[in-house]
Amino acid sequence: MREVTYTSTRIVLDAEEKRIAKAWKGDWKKILKFHREDGSIPLIIGTWSGYTSKQRRDVHCSLGSNDIPNGIMGIVKFGDQTDMDVVKKEVTLTEILEKGILPMSSYSDQVRVLKTTDRVVIDLS
Repeated sequence: MREVTYTSTRIVLDAEEKRIAKAWKGDWKKILKFHREDGSIPLIIGTWSGYTSKQRRDVHCSLGSNDIPNGIMGIVKFGDQTDMDVVKKEVTLTEILEKGILPMSSYSDQVRVLKTTDRVVIDLS
């Protein structure tokens, strides 16, 4: 006779956390995989400068990959003299759920260019 002992971990979400998970759609499974592997989840966040400092806000948030180094990926300069800083940073599943981090797909084309090239500045003016 062989005896096998194992433990399993199950993540139980409340209603608000389920809403956040649903917003991530197919990426939620990837987020859980990153969480199980080493606990850090790579996110790419684009922050628009705004016309005044009070208007500065995040306008893009997507799941990244581990082959991109953490830190500033680049800057997108727009014709209206504003810009968007794009950074990759590691967060935890707890941070995503507690801060309510949702995916934002705006400016995806510009972020994709930064991910696939060595360009640090994209000038759209």
